[in-house]
Amino acid sequence: MEVYKTKNDLDSRQYVRPVQLQKLLGVSRTTVWKLLNGFTAVKGNERAVLDLSQTLKLVPLHEFMDWLKSQNGKYLQK
Repeated sequence: MEVYKTKNDLDSRQYVRPVQLQKLLGVSRTTVWKLLNGFTAVKGNERAVLDLSQTLKLVPLHEFMDWLKSQNGKYLQK
């Protein structure tokens, strides 16, 4: 899996493409897009996903995984 790192030492985030998230999590493309929409809906994450072109989006891996862990069991609280 290719992981993209920024060259700036101040911002050493690792970025992955949505297709890599799909393989990493073992979920469908539709599920990845639903999760990304939920991730970007959270205040503070609106600009976290980099839209570099029509076909290239980069997601900050650690922030996304932290958000995903925080969503564990939230469907039970409804």
